[in-house]
Amino acid sequence: MKDFAFKVYLVALVRVRAADESVAPKVVPTVLGAPSTVEIGLANENNAATGRHATITDVDFSIGSVKPFGGKGSELAAHGALMFRPPSRSTR
Repeated sequence: MKDFAFKVYLVALVRVRAADESVAPKVVPTVLGAPSTVEIGLANENNAATGRHATITDVDFSIGSVKPFGGKGSELAAHGALMFRPPSRSTR
């Protein structure tokens, strides 16, 4: 097998609920880190199970500036962005 490397440009819309606007952007990088070895292993198992026989060996992330987003998430979806919204937690 051969090794290949790809540089992928990624745009993420991260919604943050905070009491103070100055704190909100500081927590964004905490959810944008590189996947763990367990997560990479799961991705590789999933790829193999679907007939894609290629192994991810490493992922590095570089986080640029965190800027406020004035639009709606649907604007990102219109440009082909995939969106993930975790299930809401019950406050009971």
